[in-house]
Amino acid sequence: MLFLSRNLNYAYVYLHSVTGPMFLNGLHYVLLFLAFGYYLFCDALPNGQSLGKRVCRTAVVGYPYPTNCTLFQSFLRNVPKMVFSVLDGLFVLFGLRRRLGDMLARTIVINT
Repeated sequence: MLFLSRNLNYAYVYLHSVTGPMFLNGLHYVLLFLAFGYYLFCDALPNGQSLGKRVCRTAVVGYPYPTNCTLFQSFLRNVPKMVFSVLDGLFVLFGLRRRLGDMLARTIVINT
């Protein structure tokens, strides 16, 4: 989605009418909104697998009991990654090898 959003800038140059740039600008914001929505809620997809997790054959499940990841857990898990990206990643190096977002949402990533 972000790839499409970036390429809209090239189409913007070729459309010189009044409604063309307004349409592309609106489409840009819709794609940006969809990208952030996917980023925040991708772990709540079926079996706790986003597209990348399907490729890597991993999944997000509840911890300590392996339940499906809910929308709220996915949100809690991914907001710290967006806000404290480096700090969130450092948590993996200590303890149970879980990110800060995993600890807040009570989730863990497992191999499927």
